Amino acid sequence: MVSKKSTAVIAILSGPTASGKSAIAMEWATRRRDIEILSADSVQVYRGADIGSAKPDLAARSTVPHHLIDINDPAEVYNAGDFVRQAEEVISDATARGKHILIVGGTGFYLKALIYGMWKIPPTSASTRSEIRSSLEELSTNELFEQLRSVDSEWASKIMNHDRYRMLRGLEIWLLHHKKPSDLEREQNTIADPRFELWVVDRPADELEKRLRQRTQEMLRQGWVEEVRSLRDRWTTSPLWRTAGYRQIVDFLDGKKPEGRNPKAGNEGLCDEITLAHTQLSKSQRSWFRSERLSQWFVLEAHRKVLDDAFERVYG
Repeated sequence: MVSKKSTAVIAILSGPTASGKSAIAMEWATRRRDIEILSADSVQVYRGADIGSAKPDLAARSTVPHHLIDINDPAEVYNAGDFVRQAEEVISDATARGKHILIVGGTGFYLKALIYGMWKIPPTSASTRSEIRSSLEELSTNELFEQLRSVDSEWASKIMNHDRYRMLRGLEIWLLHHKKPSDLEREQNTIADPRFELWVVDRPADELEKRLRQRTQEMLRQGWVEEVRSLRDRWTTSPLWRTAGYRQIVDFLDGKKPEGRNPKAGNEGLCDEITLAHTQLSKSQRSWFRSERLSQWFVLEAHRKVLDDAFERVYG
């Protein structure tokens, strides 16, 4: 599964949501005090999105330094370019201080941009990008998919029809630059940055779904709905409101039923909807990881020792 030697100096611990990567990372970093964690999670960047993003608590973050968490207000747009720029700054700073970085998170488009570089598109102002994104956010997921298919059927065929983020990003690129995402993908560098190894942790499908439901139930008990209500009192518009879990709670608070389904009343139905959204997200994540030739797969708990050996090989 892994080679005996590695020239990589930074591991990326990734995998579907709720697979257990954060707990493993904390275990490793607590044992090795020279390791700092760099989050590759598109929701953890937002201040206040604590429960729904499974953000490490303050105790964990005081024990092990974490980076790129709580860096943006919910109204701000944060994209892969922002992530790559700030991640490289964190890596350079940590290296200068004699520390090692472990990247942890499941946001595939962040990781792809870091490993292979950004698509070659000219920069645009944040205000213009935000204006276009706001207009697209008004559309339903089905409407977004149909629009994307009309401008780039090749790209649309590669993504699942519930992968709202990639639909938004594809249409945003088309409207801003009149370039098809499929063409930009073909032009992208195909040589991986040799600094990185990509470790994908996963679990059997039935076990992962059980973990997703249990985690959702616990998050709701912790006050996830109140978290969303409080954040919306300050920020009525936010990229958060279209992410898995947060989107379902916003609809729940607004009394809006999902397209084509009639969920149970109250928190039971909300839990079902969030679990379904995260199950769909995990399928999208798996699809990306399977397409990524750099990835090394570890099914928990069967491959845990092999994973620990990989950690020792890179960081030991």
